[in-house]
Amino acid sequence: RIPFLIRRVRRELHREIHQLVPIPGLPEVLAQLAQEHSLIIVSSNSASNIRPFLQQHHLADLFDDVYANVGLLSKARRLRRIIARRQIRMPLNVGDETRDVAAAHEIGLPVAAVSWGFSSVEALSLQQPTFLATEPQQLIVIAHHLIAQTAHLSVEQAPNPASPNPERPKQEQPLVQHQS
Repeated sequence: RIPFLIRRVRRELHREIHQLVPIPGLPEVLAQLAQEHSLIIVSSNSASNIRPFLQQHHLADLFDDVYANVGLLSKARRLRRIIARRQIRMPLNVGDETRDVAAAHEIGLPVAAVSWGFSSVEALSLQQPTFLATEPQQLIVIAHHLIAQTAHLSVEQAPNPASPNPERPKQEQPLVQHQS
């Protein structure tokens, strides 16, 4: 039943994709982040929805790759494989759903939950993301904070989310919190 619903949502989204617009400020933030970082999309959505949206809004060149149709329950495993294959040293998972946060926690990956997507701020907060952003510009602050936090570590000391059993990073208060 769930696969049927997912296919239906994807089809409906595909029909409406040309009417969707990026979150205000997000294209500029992505452009700035792409100058210093590798950006990759890992999504349960289909490539036939993701790629046209990126192209329509001149965002496609900002991303190094798009991994689409990632199963609802296999995101952690897929993230681990991508990190290992691409040899990503300081990954940060950015997600708008509680399962994005759960997948990152499962492999010991820092995660920035963003409030402008699928899940509510309250639901995301309950998952204890490493960071919680309520506006796109905060992703730049988070990236700089993460780099500063790990800059002193050698390659051997740095957490390795590509390993089968990484230690989950110590939970600290999110750098950016929603103000009620």
